[in-house]
Amino acid sequence: MDTNRKHDIGTIGASARADHRADPRGSTMGPPRYRPDLTEDERADAHAKIDSAMLSVGQVLEAALQAMANLRDARATLQQCGDARDTRMTLGGRQQSS
Repeated sequence: MDTNRKHDIGTIGASARADHRADPRGSTMGPPRYRPDLTEDERADAHAKIDSAMLSVGQVLEAALQAMANLRDARATLQQCGDARDTRMTLGGRQQSS
């Protein structure tokens, strides 16, 4: 992906469709296929792997939410301590006019 271009147009974290070079195997193309030839052990293993992946994603989301809360607390602490710049900062980091 062209990171410089994304910085220029303000799409950091989201890529335009033309720039997206992700592995297409991860995207669903139509309904999921049912494989009747899977054994019960293979099915159980697949379920366990899916559950593990979902747990991992949940942990990442929880960590991100905790990091955001910590950053809000840090900003509030700076403002309470008399941040020398300006205490009228918005969430986006832009100053509000009085």
